[in-house]
Amino acid sequence: MTDLVTDAVQVNRGQSSPASKPDNQGNNTNLVFTVVRENWITAHERAQEHDDTADMRLHAYLHRKEGDQSNPEYWYRRCGAAPSILTLHEEWEQLAQGLLEQG
Repeated sequence: MTDLVTDAVQVNRGQSSPASKPDNQGNNTNLVFTVVRENWITAHERAQEHDDTADMRLHAYLHRKEGDQSNPEYWYRRCGAAPSILTLHEEWEQLAQGLLEQG
């Protein structure tokens, strides 16, 4: 895992405090750090801004994390992914890794 993913995963697990966003990073990195800071409303708004697979998967994760049952299924279907059977932490690790690699 990259240092950014490791930091994001540790914060999401409550093992450290949210770091400030690294400078000169792409939109996906900004979105990952928005989620890490647990700003659900802003992360949700940003996930809705784009209609690509990564944002739809993140959208599904956000609704799953809030405890919604049907909305995540809609977003998984929409991006062509099966509903996640991973724990929230495992799904977050997978999403953060992919988003940060894309920049």
